[in-house]
Amino acid sequence: MSVNTNKIKTITFMLSSGLAGIAGGLFAYIIGYVNPGSFNILKSTEVLVMVYLGGMASLSGAVISAIFFTILLELLRPLQILKWVIIPLILIIVMQFRPEGIMGNRELSDIFPKLKRFYRFK
Repeated sequence: MSVNTNKIKTITFMLSSGLAGIAGGLFAYIIGYVNPGSFNILKSTEVLVMVYLGGMASLSGAVISAIFFTILLELLRPLQILKWVIIPLILIIVMQFRPEGIMGNRELSDIFPKLKRFYRFK
């Protein structure tokens, strides 16, 4: 018995593109107007930073990191250009001291065992 990797890759691609389509539709609904400039390289970089800060093996770490990073972006909004110096510095500091991300490969249920009754990952 083996795993059909082509089938798994196709399903993964279909799910991720479907979720990206839904996210783009919600973004267009909230903003009201979307052009190709709305999705520049900074948006992709922001998402990658969110995932890396939380830990690439941790779903709850990525969610916590996304919340933290979004709040940080909003707090640094008045600083315009300076925020694009502060954010990479934070990323460098995290990469230096926690190369696996803030949560690493742990989930919130590992830190707070009582949460295990609410969800399960397999």
